[in-house]
Amino acid sequence: MKVKGKLLPPQGKEKYWSVEIPVLSIYTQGKTKKEAALMAKDAIETLVNKKNFKVMVEITSDQFFTVKSDDHHAFMAFVLKQLRLSKNISAREASKKLHSKSPNAYARYEQGKASPSIEKFEELIQAIDPTLELELG
Repeated sequence: MKVKGKLLPPQGKEKYWSVEIPVLSIYTQGKTKKEAALMAKDAIETLVNKKNFKVMVEITSDQFFTVKSDDHHAFMAFVLKQLRLSKNISAREASKKLHSKSPNAYARYEQGKASPSIEKFEELIQAIDPTLELELG
């Protein structure tokens, strides 16, 4: 799974490149395009806060980059939690949107205790934000 981010060059008197990963609510900057992308990597790894968790950042064009991790469980859990928090809904509300009888079932995905299939992951994402279209790979 990959998450897409956007690189924005310095504008006017600005000196820094900006980085946006809206789905993860991550916004940072760096002196160069490469440094800005590395700041995004550091932000994600810090927020996940799991020993040996690493992400890889690949600049794909002048304006975009992708982020992925070999630890799919932790990365999916992080994406779900960040997206839910950005929409300001509780895990219980997300569970209700899935028509689940148990809020704990949804929470297990967010905690990385259960790993959803790609189809289930898309269903979980749509429950949180029906307008969002993730590019999954």
